[in-house]
Amino acid sequence: MDKSISVLKLQSFIDRFSQISYKGAYLWKYLEYELTSGIIDGYQELEKNSAIAGGLSDDIPDVPQELIQKTGDLLQSLEQKDILFGMIPLRRPYRGKLEHTAMDAYISCVDQSKYAVLEMEAGQDDAIVLTKNRIRYDIWGVVGYYGMDQIDRNEILAFLVESYIYPLEKAFNIKVPKAILIKCVFKASSLMKQRKAFICFFEDVLDRVKPKVVCYTHGPDPFLCFLREAAQNKGIPSVEIEHGGIIRNLIYPKNLSYSDYYLTHSDILTRPMIENGIQNVYTVGKPGVYSNTEQIKHENMPVVVNFISS
Repeated sequence: MDKSISVLKLQSFIDRFSQISYKGAYLWKYLEYELTSGIIDGYQELEKNSAIAGGLSDDIPDVPQELIQKTGDLLQSLEQKDILFGMIPLRRPYRGKLEHTAMDAYISCVDQSKYAVLEMEAGQDDAIVLTKNRIRYDIWGVVGYYGMDQIDRNEILAFLVESYIYPLEKAFNIKVPKAILIKCVFKASSLMKQRKAFICFFEDVLDRVKPKVVCYTHGPDPFLCFLREAAQNKGIPSVEIEHGGIIRNLIYPKNLSYSDYYLTHSDILTRPMIENGIQNVYTVGKPGVYSNTEQIKHENMPVVVNFISS
């Protein structure tokens, strides 16, 4: 199969998917990885495909009253800030502490009185984390505080098959594995049970913090998608700081995009993103990327140079 043709074909479906919502949610946005992972390659190594690993539950636990109260207290404690950073607590050890390699470099350049960092609770204490001004919320505390939506899993299954699975199978002449479909059903069900609660929570956070802009990385993360939607509802611009590979291989309609603006650390990322039709992409560099680099010197280590022909 010609992959370039497949990408163009998939683009035509993205445009169609952007017009189909389930109870107000564009589920393609949350299931993009599972549904596109391996389509072009025909799922040749299904048993190794991380898109089907784990996540086969949509159970919502009973929420202790103390977590519900903690969410209410958190909302009451919020202060106004110019910038709200959305963070996923994915950190690596760095000089005896935990650093978010994608975001801490940028956050450290902002006056500490001007920003707050919103992230889910992950047991990372302030004493060992480099990130300052963290607002930590408990996932189940939020759901307990705002309430959970009732979702019909069979209804979601029917929606996914009719709206996404069957069109993709027909277009690419493949059979989407049952394991992928099951994973999508459980993931969509779980997210739809929580979606309204989190959008309400993030809107309340935005009403209290009153930021001029919301910034984050890992934009496709479901909870950051909820934050993005809340920011859209409030008319607050969102910015994704891209830190690694080139993102958004396709030109996304506005209601499926993950942010209003993209910032990258290098033109190596910016140029192809613009060439792929992504608008509002800007190169800003990455503060401290050279001054903090530490490399072990090996005098006898060979140096290999590759010349790759076009």
